[in-house]
Amino acid sequence: QYLQGPPGCAHDGATASIADACMGSMVFHTARREAVANVTANLNVNYRNTVLLGLPYVVEASVEKEEGRKVFTDFQLMTTDRSTLCIQATALFIRISGSKREAGEMPKDERSSTADRVLMENRPTAKL
Repeated sequence: QYLQGPPGCAHDGATASIADACMGSMVFHTARREAVANVTANLNVNYRNTVLLGLPYVVEASVEKEEGRKVFTDFQLMTTDRSTLCIQATALFIRISGSKREAGEMPKDERSSTADRVLMENRPTAKL
């Protein structure tokens, strides 16, 4: 119930967090050795259909392309029969190398709040 928005429906903020976590996990698992963290620079979520609480859904996340430290990702949340797309999202992640993170010398465009730093050491899970 704490993920509820309108009665019986998932809160849009909760589903955006799921999209961010899934795409962040894909970025983490495709990371080069020198990248120790990835931060979300931009998250764009399109809500196509209502996500009902208590039902199973299928999620797909992928890395679409990389340009230097920039990683572009895609996400979809759909019904289990894949007939209804509920959420489509894209994100831009920035890879941060160990030396910059340890020295606290991240350029301004790489700074983010603690809530935005997703290291994915413990994969988040959510039940809708």
